[in-house]
Amino acid sequence: MSWVYHNIVRPAQPTSFAFIDHDMIPVAPNKRLVELVDQPVYGLPNHSDWGWHLWAGYCAFRFDFVERRKLNFLYDFANGLDTGGRNWRPVYRELDADRLRMARHRIREVTDPVSGHPFRIQVVDDCWYHIGSISYNNGFESQFELCQHIAAALAEGKPWAELCPPEN
Repeated sequence: MSWVYHNIVRPAQPTSFAFIDHDMIPVAPNKRLVELVDQPVYGLPNHSDWGWHLWAGYCAFRFDFVERRKLNFLYDFANGLDTGGRNWRPVYRELDADRLRMARHRIREVTDPVSGHPFRIQVVDDCWYHIGSISYNNGFESQFELCQHIAAALAEGKPWAELCPPEN
C-alpha cells in the first residue's frame, strides 16, 4: 500500500483515493469512498486501547489532507493497530473518530439465487460484499460458487436489495 501511495497516487495527485481489499465485491452503487467533500478520511474504523485507524481494506483519503504527511501503511502491532496503523501519528491522531461519518459493516443473510441456500456474509456500507479471509478460507469453493451466482443475478438485473433484503 505504501508503494502504491508513493509511486502511483502521489504523482497522480487525485482529489481523493481509496484502497479496497481484494475480496470486497461491489454489489450496489456507492459514492462514499469518492465524495470526501465534508471530511478528510472515510472508511471502516479499527479501534485499539491506544488509538484508531481505518481498516486497510476499505479506506479513503482526501489527497489535499494527506499530501504533506508522511503516510506509512504498515501495521503497528505494538499499539494494537493493524495494516495502516502507522498512519496514527501523521493522520488519525488529530481527527476525532466520533465526529466523522464512518463506514458500517454487519453480518447479513443472503440467499444463493441458484441453490436457494442461505449464507451469512459480511456487508460493508450496504453495497460491498466482503468475502473475508479468502486467502485462508476453507470454504473457498462454496464462497466462489456463491459469488458466481450473485454476479450472474446482478448482471441479469436483479437488485441487490432483493438478494440481501435491507434490515428494518
